[in-house]
Amino acid sequence: MKAVRLLALLVVGAMLCSQNASGQQAAVPKLTLAQVEDLVSHGVPDSTMSTQIQRRGLAFAPTPAIVESLRVKGAGSQTLAAIEALFPKPKPIVPKKVSITADVARSLLLQMPTVAYPPIAKAARISGTVELRATISETGSVEVLEVVSGPAMLQQAALDAVRQWQYKPYLVNNKPAEVETTVNVIFTLGTDTPQSNTGAKPAASDSGPSLAATMQFIQDKLNERGSLKFAVHTHDNSAGRDYTDQYINEASNLIADPAACSISYHRTHKKNGAVIADADVSVSLHDVQDVVVMTAEQSWKLSFLSAGHSTWDARIDPPMFQVVARKAGNQGSGFYFVDEEMASCRMAGRSRRHP
Repeated sequence: MKAVRLLALLVVGAMLCSQNASGQQAAVPKLTLAQVEDLVSHGVPDSTMSTQIQRRGLAFAPTPAIVESLRVKGAGSQTLAAIEALFPKPKPIVPKKVSITADVARSLLLQMPTVAYPPIAKAARISGTVELRATISETGSVEVLEVVSGPAMLQQAALDAVRQWQYKPYLVNNKPAEVETTVNVIFTLGTDTPQSNTGAKPAASDSGPSLAATMQFIQDKLNERGSLKFAVHTHDNSAGRDYTDQYINEASNLIADPAACSISYHRTHKKNGAVIADADVSVSLHDVQDVVVMTAEQSWKLSFLSAGHSTWDARIDPPMFQVVARKAGNQGSGFYFVDEEMASCRMAGRSRRHP
């Protein structure tokens, strides 16, 4: 036993002799697996082993199997921890540029300076939509912007404004990613500020229907809608899993009040037969900035993103559409319809901003 202890001390002494007289660490070869096993078998103190592994490093790639083998051979906890600290680090996944829909991009907007209507275009009575293709960086700034289509007199005004927009970074596997998307800037005669949206029908001008007529129209169409039964098929792209849930959405006792500029109703929402919402709801239309129509899949995708599930996608059966009255900060209230024409042409076409 004394001979073994002496041999261990000699081995440690040889390691320590790698220091020169000035106390500087001389270049020494890394420890091989055979050397580590030999030191363990000769009973070198655990703390000394740990120090030498940290100082000299390993000439082999440590693995859990090697750690377990050394544990069986009597290696101490400090020695094993020093080896585990040298496990190869996994390479981070760098997200590639991804494409997102215009609606998803709009949900990420943080700053959106207004677009100035060019006086020369207004004088010439030029209107229309300028479609832009944008590349948004990992930090949310607009890096590349180019015109896809639109009246020539309006293109530069759209470019100048959208270049200043700032987005919340889009996450892929919890890491910011560069994205490509489209932006539509709508210029309508009769307004000083063009609309910047994601494909919604242009809002009615000041010559639109009266507040009372608009509110009555909304009430009638919501009553026509009745009970909605639909299935949501969710696919998790990262885990490769699929989920299906059955929903029933009912709205009753609908009242559109022009005096209060609000819509009130009783909402009942069921998921797989269980009631998840059963309450009176009041939606104020004050300060509505625009009305956007999107597919139900786009609406659910936005919900997934806000909940942190960027890899989830949804398919709605039967297909449906949602009309959303947006306020400042992209806040808004939405209503589902099976009929796209009822959602877009009739609802959005009759909408207007009210005081």
